[in-house]
Amino acid sequence: MNLDYVNEISTVHEVKVALCYLLARVDGKIPERDLYRIIFDVEFVNYFLYTSAIEELLINKTISRENINGIEYILLGEKGREAAEVLKKNVQFRFRKHLLEAAYRYTAQRSSERAAKVSISKRESGYSVRAVFGDEKLELMNIDLYAPDEDQAEYLAFQIREDPIEFYKTVINSLLFAKRPEIKIDEDKV
Repeated sequence: MNLDYVNEISTVHEVKVALCYLLARVDGKIPERDLYRIIFDVEFVNYFLYTSAIEELLINKTISRENINGIEYILLGEKGREAAEVLKKNVQFRFRKHLLEAAYRYTAQRSSERAAKVSISKRESGYSVRAVFGDEKLELMNIDLYAPDEDQAEYLAFQIREDPIEFYKTVINSLLFAKRPEIKIDEDKV
Protein backbone atom coordinates (compact mmCIF):
# COMPACT_ATOMS: atom_id res chain seq x y z
CA MET A 1 0.00 0.00 0.00
CA ASN A 2 1.44 3.37 -1.03
CA LEU A 3 1.00 6.09 1.58
CA ASP A 4 2.60 9.01 -0.28
CA TYR A 5 -0.59 11.02 0.17
CA VAL A 6 -0.30 10.95 3.99
CA ASN A 7 0.18 14.47 5.38
CA GLU A 8 1.90 13.55 8.62
CA ILE A 9 3.95 10.87 10.24
CA SER A 10 1.45 8.46 11.73
CA THR A 11 3.28 6.25 14.26
CA VAL A 12 5.38 6.82 17.37
CA HIS A 13 8.07 4.59 15.85
CA GLU A 14 8.36 6.83 12.77
CA VAL A 15 8.49 9.95 14.95
CA LYS A 16 11.26 8.41 17.07
CA VAL A 17 13.30 7.61 13.96
CA ALA A 18 12.59 11.08 12.54
CA LEU A 19 13.72 12.72 15.79
CA CYS A 20 16.93 10.68 15.84
CA TYR A 21 17.51 11.52 12.18
CA LEU A 22 17.05 15.25 12.82
CA LEU A 23 19.24 15.19 15.94
CA ALA A 24 21.99 13.40 14.02
CA ARG A 25 21.91 16.15 11.39
CA VAL A 26 22.32 18.93 14.00
CA ASP A 27 25.35 17.25 15.61
CA GLY A 28 23.33 15.42 18.24
CA LYS A 29 22.74 18.32 20.65
CA ILE A 30 19.99 20.94 20.58
CA PRO A 31 18.08 23.05 23.09
CA GLU A 32 14.78 21.29 23.71
CA ARG A 33 12.76 24.42 22.86
CA ASP A 34 14.55 24.59 19.47
CA LEU A 35 13.84 20.93 18.75
CA TYR A 36 10.18 21.51 19.56
CA ARG A 37 10.06 24.59 17.32
CA ILE A 38 11.74 22.78 14.39
CA ILE A 39 9.47 19.75 14.64
CA PHE A 40 6.31 21.82 14.64
CA ASP A 41 7.56 24.15 11.92
CA VAL A 42 7.76 21.19 9.54
CA GLU A 43 4.07 20.55 10.29
CA PHE A 44 3.93 16.80 9.83
CA VAL A 45 4.39 15.58 13.38
CA ASN A 46 1.42 15.27 15.72
CA TYR A 47 2.00 16.77 19.21
CA PHE A 48 0.85 13.61 21.00
CA LEU A 49 3.08 11.35 18.92
CA TYR A 50 5.98 13.77 19.51
CA THR A 51 5.61 13.73 23.32
CA SER A 52 5.23 9.94 23.35
CA ALA A 53 8.30 9.54 21.14
CA ILE A 54 10.41 11.84 23.33
CA GLU A 55 9.42 9.94 26.47
CA GLU A 56 10.15 6.54 24.90
CA LEU A 57 13.52 7.75 23.58
CA LEU A 58 14.43 9.03 27.06
CA ILE A 59 13.34 5.79 28.75
CA ASN A 60 15.35 3.71 26.25
CA LYS A 61 18.35 6.03 26.73
CA THR A 62 18.41 6.75 23.01
CA ILE A 63 18.41 10.45 23.89
CA SER A 64 19.05 12.28 27.13
CA ARG A 65 18.27 15.63 28.68
CA GLU A 66 21.02 17.82 30.05
CA ASN A 67 20.82 21.23 31.65
CA ILE A 68 23.62 23.45 30.36
CA ASN A 69 23.75 26.98 31.75
CA GLY A 70 20.06 26.88 32.62
CA ILE A 71 18.95 25.61 29.20
CA GLU A 72 17.49 22.12 28.73
CA TYR A 73 19.25 20.29 25.89
CA ILE A 74 18.33 17.08 24.13
CA LEU A 75 21.39 14.96 23.35
CA LEU A 76 21.42 12.06 20.92
CA GLY A 77 23.12 8.93 22.25
CA GLU A 78 25.08 6.39 20.24
CA LYS A 79 22.01 4.14 20.11
CA GLY A 80 20.10 7.04 18.51
CA ARG A 81 22.81 7.68 15.90
CA GLU A 82 22.71 4.05 14.86
CA ALA A 83 18.91 4.06 14.71
CA ALA A 84 18.92 7.21 12.56
CA GLU A 85 21.13 5.60 9.94
CA VAL A 86 19.74 2.06 9.98
CA LEU A 87 16.05 2.93 10.26
CA LYS A 88 15.85 6.22 8.34
CA LYS A 89 14.17 4.44 5.40
CA ASN A 90 11.22 3.77 7.74
CA VAL A 91 10.38 7.47 7.37
CA GLN A 92 9.15 8.56 3.95
CA PHE A 93 11.70 10.38 1.81
CA ARG A 94 9.67 13.60 1.64
CA PHE A 95 9.58 13.80 5.46
CA ARG A 96 13.33 13.10 5.69
CA LYS A 97 13.93 15.79 3.07
CA HIS A 98 11.98 18.37 5.10
CA LEU A 99 13.81 17.35 8.27
CA LEU A 100 17.16 17.69 6.53
CA GLU A 101 16.21 21.16 5.23
CA ALA A 102 15.11 22.16 8.74
CA ALA A 103 18.42 20.91 10.15
CA TYR A 104 20.39 22.94 7.59
CA ARG A 105 18.35 26.07 8.32
CA TYR A 106 18.84 25.59 12.06
CA THR A 107 22.59 25.01 11.71
CA ALA A 108 22.98 28.06 9.46
CA GLN A 109 20.98 30.21 11.86
CA ARG A 110 23.07 29.09 14.84
CA SER A 111 26.25 29.76 12.88
CA SER A 112 25.03 33.27 12.03
CA GLU A 113 24.12 33.92 15.66
CA ARG A 114 27.63 32.94 16.72
CA ALA A 115 29.21 35.15 14.05
CA ALA A 116 27.38 38.31 15.16
CA LYS A 117 25.42 39.39 18.20
CA VAL A 118 22.84 41.96 17.11
CA SER A 119 20.74 44.05 19.47
CA ILE A 120 18.35 46.98 19.19
CA SER A 121 17.93 49.69 21.79
CA LYS A 122 15.83 52.84 21.96
CA ARG A 123 17.68 56.14 21.94
CA GLU A 124 16.46 59.58 22.90
CA SER A 125 15.74 60.06 19.22
CA GLY A 126 15.44 56.92 17.11
CA TYR A 127 17.01 53.53 17.67
CA SER A 128 20.46 52.02 17.86
CA VAL A 129 21.31 48.75 16.12
CA ARG A 130 24.46 47.30 17.64
CA ALA A 131 26.34 44.42 16.01
CA VAL A 132 29.34 42.73 17.57
CA PHE A 133 31.26 40.37 15.27
CA GLY A 134 33.55 37.67 16.59
CA ASP A 135 33.44 35.34 19.54
CA GLU A 136 34.35 35.21 23.23
CA LYS A 137 38.07 35.18 22.43
CA LEU A 138 38.28 37.86 19.74
CA GLU A 139 35.98 40.76 18.93
CA LEU A 140 36.53 41.58 15.25
CA MET A 141 34.17 44.51 14.90
CA ASN A 142 31.72 46.42 17.06
CA ILE A 143 29.42 48.71 15.10
CA ASP A 144 26.50 50.87 16.21
CA LEU A 145 24.08 52.04 13.52
CA TYR A 146 21.39 54.69 13.82
CA ALA A 147 17.83 54.01 12.68
CA PRO A 148 15.16 56.71 12.82
CA ASP A 149 12.33 54.32 13.78
CA GLU A 150 11.74 50.82 15.11
CA ASP A 151 10.77 49.34 11.72
CA GLN A 152 14.04 50.45 10.15
CA ALA A 153 15.98 49.23 13.19
CA GLU A 154 14.33 45.80 12.87
CA TYR A 155 15.13 45.76 9.16
CA LEU A 156 18.81 46.64 9.72
CA ALA A 157 19.09 43.98 12.42
CA PHE A 158 17.43 41.41 10.14
CA GLN A 159 19.81 42.23 7.28
CA ILE A 160 22.87 41.84 9.51
CA ARG A 161 21.58 38.58 11.04
CA GLU A 162 20.68 37.20 7.61
CA ASP A 163 24.31 37.15 6.47
CA PRO A 164 26.66 38.56 9.10
CA ILE A 165 29.80 37.39 7.32
CA GLU A 166 28.85 39.22 4.13
CA PHE A 167 28.04 42.37 6.12
CA TYR A 168 31.42 42.20 7.85
CA LYS A 169 33.26 41.63 4.54
CA THR A 170 31.40 44.54 2.90
CA VAL A 171 32.39 46.96 5.68
CA ILE A 172 36.02 45.80 5.71
CA ASN A 173 36.29 45.86 1.90
CA SER A 174 34.83 49.35 1.72
CA LEU A 175 37.44 50.52 4.20
CA LEU A 176 40.37 48.72 2.62
CA PHE A 177 39.62 49.18 -1.06
CA ALA A 178 37.72 52.48 -1.21
CA LYS A 179 39.09 54.94 -3.70
CA ARG A 180 40.50 57.90 -1.91
CA PRO A 181 39.71 61.31 -3.34
CA GLU A 182 42.63 62.81 -5.10
CA ILE A 183 44.08 65.69 -3.17
CA LYS A 184 45.20 68.54 -5.40
CA ILE A 185 47.71 70.85 -3.92
CA ASP A 186 48.24 74.17 -5.55
CA GLU A 187 51.97 74.73 -5.93
CA ASP A 188 51.64 78.43 -5.19
CA LYS A 189 50.11 77.77 -1.78
CA VAL A 190 52.85 75.46 -0.55
